[in-house]
Amino acid sequence: MKLLFCLNSAPEFAGVQQYILTITKELKSKGFIPIIWMNDNEPFQRKLLENKIEYYRYDGSILALKNIWQLMQIIRRHQIKIVHANLGGAAIAGALIKYFSGIKTLVYTQHFINPASTQGGFIKKIISKIVFKLTFVHYDSVIAISSEVRNSILKRRETSANKVILVYSGIKGIQGKKNITDLMDILIVSRLEKEKGIDKLLPVLWTLYQDGYDFSVTIVGDGGQEKILKEMSFHLGMQSKINFIGKVNDVSPYYLNSGIFVNPTFFEGFGLAIVEAMSAQLPVIAFNKGGPVDIIDHNKTGYLAESYEEFGTYLKQLLKNPELATKMGVAGYERFKDLFVVDKMMEQLLKIYGILPKQKNEGEA
Repeated sequence: MKLLFCLNSAPEFAGVQQYILTITKELKSKGFIPIIWMNDNEPFQRKLLENKIEYYRYDGSILALKNIWQLMQIIRRHQIKIVHANLGGAAIAGALIKYFSGIKTLVYTQHFINPASTQGGFIKKIISKIVFKLTFVHYDSVIAISSEVRNSILKRRETSANKVILVYSGIKGIQGKKNITDLMDILIVSRLEKEKGIDKLLPVLWTLYQDGYDFSVTIVGDGGQEKILKEMSFHLGMQSKINFIGKVNDVSPYYLNSGIFVNPTFFEGFGLAIVEAMSAQLPVIAFNKGGPVDIIDHNKTGYLAESYEEFGTYLKQLLKNPELATKMGVAGYERFKDLFVVDKMMEQLLKIYGILPKQKNEGEA
């Protein structure tokens, strides 16, 4: 059986692309044939080639007539009955061709609390709301990756509540032996962009440093703010404490060599890096908003902060008490196994696709 994944996104390998890659790899391992229809995205295309996952590329607007025609031809050629769209443009494209291409099951995943369709002026928002209400009429299921994403969909009244299903993103987990050191390392794995909040966290770390706390910081990732963040660390006198790694193919060693994970993003639809950290038995600090609320059990597997100042408060607790950090890390690993393993996600998705039968009165994730 072949399944098609549709995507229109920025040319990057971030959370949405990781989500699709994880699902398609799992489908392939189970004997299915996943195919991806996407815009030009070299980082993602490299990953697909490495994993021998077939993809087709379109140019220009996803809704251009030539691209809609290409999409219909792909579906007919491969006799595809299940289409899984990701991000708004792909959702509209899927709806446009559903009844002309023989699709039986049309699924959409909403990844963001405030998608692009909710931004802009009043008139734009009204038009977007109408467009997506009409779009989701044609969808069998709308997947939300966190409770807050689900609530945001229902609040906008874009579709009926019975279509919206909560399915947490699952991963295999970080594999390897943890390296325990005397100096506590604080880890951040993130794109280095303004919205990720790292520039707000650095002054908090400087305050801890001034208060006599001994720690190191490892930042894995790249992005538009890299130069600014490096300059900030220099002006704060912390250049010897903060290690900028850049983008890497394998983040596992950094999780295994760290003692605390921090996610300073204020708006996070889910937070895949948080789940990775918990799978590596790290306590996690993140904002009490969005996906982290579902992932972190406050005071047990980490902390949910209300402000950047609270990040500092919670970091002090963990730096002063390594045993507490270890205890929270172990609890986080157990929570990861219960809720965020890839097998659990795939079981739910296969039921949504109609490949596995749904149980009677089966609730949401």
